[in-house]
Amino acid sequence: MAFCVPVLSKKKYKKQTKKKIFILLMLFNACYCSFAQNRFTDSLMLQLKYVKHDTTRVFLMGRMCNMYRYTNLDSAFIYGNLALKLAQKIKFVRGESYVLNRLAIMNREIGDFPKAMDKPCKP
Repeated sequence: MAFCVPVLSKKKYKKQTKKKIFILLMLFNACYCSFAQNRFTDSLMLQLKYVKHDTTRVFLMGRMCNMYRYTNLDSAFIYGNLALKLAQKIKFVRGESYVLNRLAIMNREIGDFPKAMDKPCKP
């Protein structure tokens, strides 16, 4: 009994090869992006330990909030709320608006539209 191996035309072979290369590149890109985010958040965490000015601390926590929203939403909300409390405590309006924007974006992305619209609009 002989095995029948289907022979692909050049056109089909090129199409399948392009699909495989595309999938391979997308997987590589996804892995690279996830490792880059971990390095970036680690770098922000290190900066947060040694920073002295509260305004810089607010922006660093806001950036951590923004970076963690892709990987760990709970940590993102924790850093966002900490940054918001610190900005309100030192009356840093620019930092407060930056953090409120980050929190609103996260609430919008999880589908909590009323909370996303409510918090920034309150005076």
